[in-house]
Amino acid sequence: MRNIKSIAADLIFPKKCIFCHDLAQYPDFICKDCTEDYPLKFKELCPRCSKPFESCICQDLSPSVYKILSACFYEGAAITYIKRFKSDNDEILGDNFASLLKSVLDSFPIDDCFPFITYIPMESEKIQKRGHNMAYTLALRLAQKTGKRLIDPPIEKIYTEKFQHDLKRKERFQNAALSFIDKNEQLGGNIIIVDDVITTGATITRAADILTKNGADKVLALSIASTKRREEH
Repeated sequence: MRNIKSIAADLIFPKKCIFCHDLAQYPDFICKDCTEDYPLKFKELCPRCSKPFESCICQDLSPSVYKILSACFYEGAAITYIKRFKSDNDEILGDNFASLLKSVLDSFPIDDCFPFITYIPMESEKIQKRGHNMAYTLALRLAQKTGKRLIDPPIEKIYTEKFQHDLKRKERFQNAALSFIDKNEQLGGNIIIVDDVITTGATITRAADILTKNGADKVLALSIASTKRREEH
């Protein structure tokens, strides 16, 4: 059953399509007109990082990052739904997001070459505070929908006094190198790693480097959203 907070929010702020911002019917957050057109039109974006060409982050990405796929841009209604899922772990939102990510994978034939799914880890204190790790929840539901094998990442997230969203682009890469620790657990094959939002690619770069160091062949990053503008130094 949906909680009172979610019901009240829908009454005050009606659901809007995360793509065109028109009204969307419960329980979906994509309107009927956009269901045939999502995810992002990748032919108009960088083929590797899925950002607009003027905001391409490929020059900053490690060679360990094979490709980044994102379902939408982090703007408008998408921000509202992502924040709600991050704080409330709304089951319907989680299922919709996982279906959206599956649609992204289904649009690429390389999907069959990636049998494993993992996720960006979160420090235990944050998990206790929020009640879940959004990336893990998405990865778990995506694995259930695709039949792919969910594996724990050979990565530990430790607490640092600096938060990624407060830092400039260069600082994010430096902070990611300090806050994500290699657990030295061997694995193999091509792996999909799930995160909620990709901004500079700093977190994904660090995670991909660790995954490949531990035996992964290719690392495909998959996110709900990507920021449209390139972050400044």
